[in-house]
Amino acid sequence: MTSSTARGREAVLAYSGGTIDRASNQRADPGWVDTTLAAAGSRLIPMWRDQCIVSGQAAVPVMLAAAEAGAVLEAADETVFLGLDDGTGVFAADLSALEESRAVRAAGGDRVLDVRGLVGTLEHREAALLGYARGLLHWNRHQQYCGTCGSPTRSGHGGRLRTCENQACARLHFPRVEPAVIMLVETRSTPAVAAPGR
Repeated sequence: MTSSTARGREAVLAYSGGTIDRASNQRADPGWVDTTLAAAGSRLIPMWRDQCIVSGQAAVPVMLAAAEAGAVLEAADETVFLGLDDGTGVFAADLSALEESRAVRAAGGDRVLDVRGLVGTLEHREAALLGYARGLLHWNRHQQYCGTCGSPTRSGHGGRLRTCENQACARLHFPRVEPAVIMLVETRSTPAVAAPGR
């Protein structure tokens, strides 16, 4: 039991609700990914330059039925497979190449907002999903060239792998996972002090 819990307040981390099945055994098959995208119930999250496309005064992130999102899929530079949520596919589409107004219109939204600005208004599961979509699209957009030889890379495994197109190199690139931990150490005898990290 943490001291926070002992005092009756439990902190829940905003992005800790990630429960999506990333389907690592199936995602290597492009046919399976395409079939999942076309399946009834699959959803698509359109994003623009690391921001969510939202609608309404209360800023609700746009999530489209993938089967009805032809305009978004056609306009997207990259569409990635995030995983399965209760057996149905969840995808994210990067509309960053479009002007902001065109991206918002294509997705049927009203405007764009930073994912971090929405966190306080979302369920933890939804915040984790949007954070994952943002991160994977960002990585794909910035890993267009091989870090070893400089040749173009191509996407695979539903967006979780980029392969160098230079046959002499053929290096495989995967998204980096860089977990961070922030702690506050407390004792009964001294007041809590949090020192800024350097």
